[in-house]
Amino acid sequence: MYCPHTHQLVSFTHNIWPSWNTNPHHSTTSLIFDVTTQLNSTQWISVDPSKVPNVFFGTFGPRHTLRIFFPRLKDHDRQSINLNEIQLGDIYDLAIRAAAQDVLPDTVHDWPTSFKAAQFKDRNHGRGFTNSGVIISGLRLSELDQQIRYHIETEPVLEWAADYFWGTEIRGVKDAYTHPISTPPAERLRLLESVTKDIDTTYGTWYVDVGLEFILGGQALLWSTDSHSQIMQAAFGIDAREANSIMSKRSKYFRDVSTHLESLSGFRVVLDDNSMNNRVSAVYGQAYESSKSQTYHPENGRYGKTLTLKEAMHGNPPPWCQNLLNLYRDAARNVDVAARIEVRCPLEFAEECLIAFPEDTLRTSLTCYKREIWW
Repeated sequence: MYCPHTHQLVSFTHNIWPSWNTNPHHSTTSLIFDVTTQLNSTQWISVDPSKVPNVFFGTFGPRHTLRIFFPRLKDHDRQSINLNEIQLGDIYDLAIRAAAQDVLPDTVHDWPTSFKAAQFKDRNHGRGFTNSGVIISGLRLSELDQQIRYHIETEPVLEWAADYFWGTEIRGVKDAYTHPISTPPAERLRLLESVTKDIDTTYGTWYVDVGLEFILGGQALLWSTDSHSQIMQAAFGIDAREANSIMSKRSKYFRDVSTHLESLSGFRVVLDDNSMNNRVSAVYGQAYESSKSQTYHPENGRYGKTLTLKEAMHGNPPPWCQNLLNLYRDAARNVDVAARIEVRCPLEFAEECLIAFPEDTLRTSLTCYKREIWW
């Protein structure tokens, strides 16, 4: 699947490290698509693309990312969707850069000479990497793809990369399309079409994250831990037995405790059991509260502000701690805490997803604190 705007510039990140996964901290409010892949010569199955080994290729525009998926690496025994360093090196050195040499001779001098060279160039003094990149004209992306495929076909060591395909993901659009739950259906449809206007959804099965937010002025709304089963039943249209079955599986259900209070928590849940009576064919859902957004800071695998030993030893109190205290005091005066539910469902179910959440479930699931007390 290609970038729909062929006039766009694509920023190719040559440190092709991260594979795409459905870590809930990264997957909210995005469109994803379903993949049909052949695991052996006789069976075709439909799988979540996050379970297909893949690499990040680049970005275009403020919200779109491009990835390359390798279905030949997908099998039942494989535990990781990450490519190993040998595979990353081979796909860059023997296919991607070789194709750039053919198609982009005027700019290939800006590309690292090899994967190892890219690692050396972008490695930080401390830890991790700075992912630098190069610009590719969208007008040349199709030709680049053809040459990548050509080099893969002529390199026996890249047999595993044959039949690769492109994927695009749209992220971070939820705040642009909020609306009251009472919004007329025609207006909801218009907003949904605004989300998808830049992409062709006629190919594959696309999924969208649909959310509900509950907020009261001057209050903090938190989810009660003992209400998770009822929330799932209302959000997914499943019965109590099915909800409790999900909660019994440690690989499917994860609790996120609020401020170390066990009785208050949100959750993340993976729904991949086709036998369930899942009203909107949801594949993923989560319930959470918004207070963590004030300290959200993704860095080196962490998602909140972290205190280093050096910062902890500097000052009494350390400036880091004082700044955090000031942030919470300001939030107590200005920031309400919202409770949110998000469900990932096929695009065709988006308009009916979460549209009739029971009021009784809300009353028994939400705990309310004064904003000043919570912060």
